[in-house]
Amino acid sequence: MKKIDEEKEQLLDEIAQLKERITELEKSELERESSETALLESEDKFRELADMLPQAVYETDTEGNLTYVNRQAFEMFGYTQEMLDEGVNFLQVIIPDDHERALENTRNILQGKDLGSIELTALRKDGATFPVLTYTNVIIRNNNPVGMRGILIDITERMQAEDTIKKSEEKYRTLVENLEEGICSVDDNETFIFANQATADIFGCSKEEIIGKSLKEFTTPEAFQQVLNETIIRKEGRSSRFELEIIGRNGGKRLITVTSTPIISEKGEFQGSLGILRDITRQKKEEGELRSHRENLEELVKKRTSELEKQKDSVMKMMKSLEFLAEDVNEARQELADSNRLLLTANEDLNSFSHSVSHDLRAPLRAIDGFSQILYEDYHDKLSEDANELLFHIRKNTKYMNQLINDLLAFSRITRGQLNISETDLMPIVQDVFDELKKQNPERQIEMEIDKLPPAFCDTGLIRIAFVNLLSNAFKFTRRCENALIKIGCTDDGFYYVKDNGVGFDMKYADKIFGVFQRLHSNEEFEGSGVGMSIVQRIIRKHGGDIHVEAEVDKGAVFYFSLKPFI
Repeated sequence: MKKIDEEKEQLLDEIAQLKERITELEKSELERESSETALLESEDKFRELADMLPQAVYETDTEGNLTYVNRQAFEMFGYTQEMLDEGVNFLQVIIPDDHERALENTRNILQGKDLGSIELTALRKDGATFPVLTYTNVIIRNNNPVGMRGILIDITERMQAEDTIKKSEEKYRTLVENLEEGICSVDDNETFIFANQATADIFGCSKEEIIGKSLKEFTTPEAFQQVLNETIIRKEGRSSRFELEIIGRNGGKRLITVTSTPIISEKGEFQGSLGILRDITRQKKEEGELRSHRENLEELVKKRTSELEKQKDSVMKMMKSLEFLAEDVNEARQELADSNRLLLTANEDLNSFSHSVSHDLRAPLRAIDGFSQILYEDYHDKLSEDANELLFHIRKNTKYMNQLINDLLAFSRITRGQLNISETDLMPIVQDVFDELKKQNPERQIEMEIDKLPPAFCDTGLIRIAFVNLLSNAFKFTRRCENALIKIGCTDDGFYYVKDNGVGFDMKYADKIFGVFQRLHSNEEFEGSGVGMSIVQRIIRKHGGDIHVEAEVDKGAVFYFSLKPFI
C-alpha cells in the first residue's frame, strides 16, 4: 500500500511538471507568433519606405539571386516583378567586365567585411549601361549569413558633372599656361604650390624645379625679408605690389614686379598668396641707359655753355639751339613715358578682360544655365507651352554665349602669343584632327582624301588649331551631303588647301568669311560663333602667309593658304 502511494505521488509530480512545460511552450509559441508578426510588420514598413526612395534598394540570397527590389530598381533596370519571380541574378544587371570583381566583393560581404561604396557599371534589360555606386551589407539570421541587402545609386549625372569640371579646369589651365605673365601661388610659408610656364621661364628653370621649393631659395636674405614684410600686409587681407630681385637657377639676377593677392579660406584664415609676376629687367636696364644718356646730355650742355661763354658773338644762337634740343629731349622722354604707360595699361586691360571673360562672364552664364535647368526639371509640366519654349531658348542662347566667350579667348591668345617655328610634318596632324572629329560625329559618313602634303616651317600648335577650325568647318557644312568628301593637299605653287563638297556660298559674301562674328548662315541652320575662320586667318597671317577662299552655292568651298618659308 505504501508503494502504491509513493508511485501515485510520483505520478502526480510528473503530471504537474508536464502542465508547467505545456504552459511554458504555449507562452513561447505566443511570443514567437508575436515576434513573427512584428517582423512581418517591420518588413512591410521597410518595403513601403524603400519604394519611396529615389535610389534602387535590393536584397539577394547567398547565391546572388535577387529576392526583392524596390520600385525604383524596376524603373532603373527595366525588369518586371514577373521576371524577378522567374529568377534574376545580380550578375545579370552589371556588365561582364565587372563580374569577377563583383563576385569577390560578394564573398567578402558574406564574410562580414564592410567594403563601403563600390563603383560598378550597371546593365539595363535593354542593353544600356550606366555608372552606379553600391552600398551593400550582409543579412544575418540566427548568427548565419542568409543574403545581402544594399542601395544602388545612379551616378551618371555626377560623372558628367565631374567631366564638365575637368574640362573647365583644363581650359583654365590652358589659359594660364599661355599667359605671358608669370602666374604662381605659394602657401603661408612662401613655398611654391603652383607655377605656370612663364614663371618657370622667369626663374630660368622647369616648373618641376619650382614646385615645392621655398621662394627663399631664389632670393637674397634681404630680398626674402622684403617678401615676408609684404606677407604681413596680405595676412591682413590686402593685396600688394612691389619690385623684387630674384636669383635664377643659372645664378643670374633679375628684377621682377610682383602683384600679390591673399588666399583666404572659407573660415577666414590666411592660406597663402596668388602672385602675378612680370620681368622688368630689360625695362630697368633701358631706363638706366636713358638716365645715363640724360646725364651725358646734361654734361654736354654744361660743356657747350662754357664754350658759348667764350664766344660772345654766337652765345644767343647756341643757347636757343640748346633750348630746342632740350625741348626735343623732353618731348622724346615724355613720348617714351606715355608709350610705356599706354603699353602697361593695354596689358592690364587685356589681363582684366581675360579675367572678366573667364570668371565674371562665365559665373552668371553658369547660374542662368543651372537655374533654367532646375526650373525646367521641376516646373516644366506646370508651365505653358510658350513658357517652356522660352526656357529652351534661354538655355540654347546661354550655351551659344559660352561658345562665343571660348572663341573670343582663343582669338585673343593667338593675337598675343609668340611663334615657335619648327619643321612640321602636317600629315599626322591632319589625320589626328580628322579622327577626333569622326569620334565626335559617329553618325556621319564622311571620307577624307589627302593629296601630297609637304612639311611646313610653322608653329605646330597654331597650325593644329588652324586645321581643327578648317576641318570642323568642312564637317559642319557637308552635313546635308549623302556622300560627304573632304580633300586636303598642296598646289604646285605652294598653297595648302582644304576642300569640301558641302553647301558652299555666294562669292559676293567672301569678304565676310574671315570677319569676327560674321556668319553667312543662321544658327538654326548651322551652329557656330563666326570666329573660327577669323582665328585661321590670324594664324596664317602671323606666319607671314596669306589665305583666301573659293566657293559656289551647293558645290562646296575650298580654302587656300600659304606659309612664309622660315628657313
